[in-house]
Amino acid sequence: MSGVTGAPGHDGHPDSGFAPERFRAEESVDIDARPETVFDIVTDVRRTPEWSPVVAEASLREGTAGDDGRPTVGSVIVGVNRKGDRTWTTESRVDVVERPSRFVWTVAGGVVTWGYRIDATDSGCSLTETWHVNDEGFAFFRDRYGDDAAAQLESRRDDALSGIPATLDRIRRIAEAVGVDAEPLSLIHISEPT
Repeated sequence: MSGVTGAPGHDGHPDSGFAPERFRAEESVDIDARPETVFDIVTDVRRTPEWSPVVAEASLREGTAGDDGRPTVGSVIVGVNRKGDRTWTTESRVDVVERPSRFVWTVAGGVVTWGYRIDATDSGCSLTETWHVNDEGFAFFRDRYGDDAAAQLESRRDDALSGIPATLDRIRRIAEAVGVDAEPLSLIHISEPT
């Protein structure tokens, strides 16, 4: 896996006090599966609880999915998250859907952007997960938490830095169970029992 980007420092924005480069992460894992297979897994948002250490439920808001039931640009992902005794709901807007290489969404109107990048390799693919707090996110934390904003952001950063490797490993195991020679999941038709 690759490393986390960023180091402490000031971001250059007047009066912000935050260092945006500290609130970016990118890690990768090699997977013995086709890029299309991995893409179909990560874009099936209902399955997110299988790999996310925080997401308990996820679905596409009714009327925002494509004809195939998958996310499209503009789809809204509704997530129920749990960590310890805390439960909260998020809404995310899908920003990029480029099969089989990219899937990106922005949480809570621009606070944080998450994404997956999938690159073909000789043995299958490399899956990279990205996370970063946007300018809107720094403003949100400052407005919502006041003097505690920096501590709240650090907590979210810690969660992302520990969650990303766990997420990637779980997706890798799921995809490799399908196999590198398998047809992409979107091409497999599963018949309902009669």
